[in-house]
Amino acid sequence: MNRRMFGLGAFVAMIALVVAAFAPAQENPTLPVPPAPITGGTHKQTGTISVQGTKDKSHVLRSFCVTPDGTILAAVGPHVSYGAAAATKSSGGELQILAAEGKLIRSTPVPFSPQAVGVAPNGTIFLAGEGQIARFDKAGALQITSEAPYLTEIMRDTSKLRTQAEEQLKSQRETYTNIVKQQKEQLKKLSAKDPEMLTRAEKSQLKVMESNIKAYESMAAMFEKKSPDDVVKEIKASIVDFRAAAVSEKDLFLVSRQVRGYGFSVWRMTHDLKEPKQIVSDLAGCCGQMDIQCRNGEVFVAENSRKRVNQYSRDGEQLASWGKAGRGGDDGTFGGCCNPMNLCCSIGSDVFAAESDGLIKHYSSEGKFIGLVGVAKVQPGCKSSIIAATPDGQKFFYFDANKLNIIVLTKEESKK
Repeated sequence: MNRRMFGLGAFVAMIALVVAAFAPAQENPTLPVPPAPITGGTHKQTGTISVQGTKDKSHVLRSFCVTPDGTILAAVGPHVSYGAAAATKSSGGELQILAAEGKLIRSTPVPFSPQAVGVAPNGTIFLAGEGQIARFDKAGALQITSEAPYLTEIMRDTSKLRTQAEEQLKSQRETYTNIVKQQKEQLKKLSAKDPEMLTRAEKSQLKVMESNIKAYESMAAMFEKKSPDDVVKEIKASIVDFRAAAVSEKDLFLVSRQVRGYGFSVWRMTHDLKEPKQIVSDLAGCCGQMDIQCRNGEVFVAENSRKRVNQYSRDGEQLASWGKAGRGGDDGTFGGCCNPMNLCCSIGSDVFAAESDGLIKHYSSEGKFIGLVGVAKVQPGCKSSIIAATPDGQKFFYFDANKLNIIVLTKEESKK
């Protein structure tokens, strides 16, 4: 979900409540048995790496990746709580280079709050956030800083943005008005029954439906108060909010919200930040999460809301898609609300997928489940679950989005 907009994640959650309310009544409903904790894997959690700003100690880890030589690149900036407004451009941030054990090697400041970081096979580093991109050499020296090249044209066409805002606002108002109407009709039918004849489950449904109606009426009222100008501001804030960066031998790829609707788009540009092109659109992600990775010039996407991994050429041609929903765990399926959250494609030809409950899974390049890498001890919940690994695969790193640090998982046979 976008931090400044009512997004797909919250919408899906509310729809889930509605579906539950309309489900057939049971006199004695059985509560589902929670799955047993997942254990095992080739790697075990062995420690954590704490990251904070070098000058502003309130600054925190926002994103990270691992270079081809095994050092950690950390995007550090102001902490933005879920649902809060984005940091302003004046807040600044920094790129930190850390040794694999967490020791700070170098810090380079940037004039924006960084949100995503990526590294090319030759070691060139890119940091992106708030519509800005910074490029560094492999040692961390800043080379250029520029606005993302595709944003200039989008921002300039204000009439197109306003038309989009008017259409979006009209659709949102109609959606919630219709939902409220449907909910009230269902409530009326159920309420028409003799109260003495209602089962316990039906009485519970009545309460849930009444609560849902209030929630949807509140959302409908909010959209009635909004103006197209309000929506234009939200669109502009959304498309400069980068969710992930990935770098190939000659291209930089960025993910941000698309102008129309709630989907995500992947943009491609050169290392010199020229020739911008949107190559993929309408990707479905929950709670604002959409991760991409590169390998051999191709792009891998963790399309979490659709429980799958997509593979694209540099021009956006879909080459493969695999994954399916399930209970998750060690069977290779993707469980939870929306998974996989993040990917790692830097070891050989295989793909590693992270889920928001701490699981790291190993797949072949064709999507065949190979096994469990390990489990990071994190608080469950839909959130960023960035993973990376050292080139030899001995260590995996998992982003703990709640504690804002990096969890280290080490291959068991490598421990001394």
